[in-house]
Amino acid sequence: TRNLASVEAPQWSPDGRSIAFGGSRTAGDSLSHLWVLDVDGSGVDGSDPRMPAGEDLQLEGSHIAWHPSGERIAVVASARGMLDIAVVHVDDGTVRH
Repeated sequence: TRNLASVEAPQWSPDGRSIAFGGSRTAGDSLSHLWVLDVDGSGVDGSDPRMPAGEDLQLEGSHIAWHPSGERIAVVASARGMLDIAVVHVDDGTVRH
């Protein structure tokens, strides 16, 4: 997490291999994004966390829940001033609202 200024609401994946959390790259930034860290270093960037949904998905609060399969993460997201539940597929970053 060396490239993140803040981290919040860490949640272990059901298999214990990953941690999902909200975070920001800039100190004091109120915008938080979904990050996933593969704790065994097997991710694309080794031990660096990744944003499966990219910067377009902005988290609202600290509500992060893994699906029991570990394939998806549900979050409360903010889009154009509206709150929505978004489901993010961890592997390909597909987002369903």
